[in-house]
Amino acid sequence: MRKILKTIIFTIALSEGAHAADYSPRPANTWGIEDVRTAYEIGYSWIRADEKVYVDGDRISHLIWKSQMPVFIGGIDFRSTSGLTVDVRSRIGLFATTRMDDYDWLSNKPQFRSFRFEEWTDYSHHEAVDVERYFDADLALGQDFNVGHAQRINLHGGLKYATIKFNCYGGRYIYSRNDFRDFTGSFPDMLGVTYEQRIPAAFIGASWAGEFAQTLITIQARLGATVGAQDADRHWRRQVIYSTDYNNARFVQIRGEVHH
Repeated sequence: MRKILKTIIFTIALSEGAHAADYSPRPANTWGIEDVRTAYEIGYSWIRADEKVYVDGDRISHLIWKSQMPVFIGGIDFRSTSGLTVDVRSRIGLFATTRMDDYDWLSNKPQFRSFRFEEWTDYSHHEAVDVERYFDADLALGQDFNVGHAQRINLHGGLKYATIKFNCYGGRYIYSRNDFRDFTGSFPDMLGVTYEQRIPAAFIGASWAGEFAQTLITIQARLGATVGAQDADRHWRRQVIYSTDYNNARFVQIRGEVHH
C-alpha cells in the first residue's frame, strides 16, 4: 500500500499595527545590532489536503480535506552590523470552516466498474469537521549584501515545520452493497475520523529588498525539501489507525510584500 499526500496552502495577510522596534535610544552598535523588527499580521488561509491511497498502482481511496480560516501571523527580523540576519515567522490558524469528501474504489465488490474517478463505489461527505490545530513556522539564518542605494540581497537557509489536525464528525454516505451505489444513510453525530500531518523541512533561499521614497518592496524565493514527513489517519468507528512515513518531497515558495 502506498499513500501520496499533497497539501496546498494559500494565504492573504494584512499588516496589523507597526513593524517597529530597533530599540532606540541605545549606544550605537553596542551589541552589533543594526535593526530588529517585529511584525504582527492577520491573514486568511485556504488549505487543501489530498490523501490518496494506491495498491499496485491503482488508486483505491482519495480523501479531500478543504479548510479556510483566519490566521495570526507573527515574525521577528534581526539584522547585525556585519550583515548576519535571523528571520523567524509563524502562523496559527483560528476558527476554521472545513469539509471532507472520501471516495473509495473497492475492486473486491461485484458492483465495481473501474478505477476512473467518476466510477467510485463508496463515498461519504462530512460538513462537521473542525481543525484542532494549524501551526506553521520557519527559522532562517542569512547574510545581507548591499547592491545599490537602499537595496540589498539576502542569501539564507533554514528549517520549516508545519502541522495540521482535522477532526471529522457525523456525515452522510453512499455505498455499493447489493448494487452500484444502492445504499445511503448517515453516520452518528460522533467523532469518526481524525487526520493529522507533521511536515518538517529544510530550505535555501534568496530575497531582494528595495526602498523607494516611502515604499518598501520585498521579493523572496525559497527551494526546499521535506524531511521525515508523517501522517496519522485514525478511523474511530473501526478502531483502525493508518500511519505513514513519506518520501522526501521538493517544494518552492515565492513571497512578495509591499509596505507603504
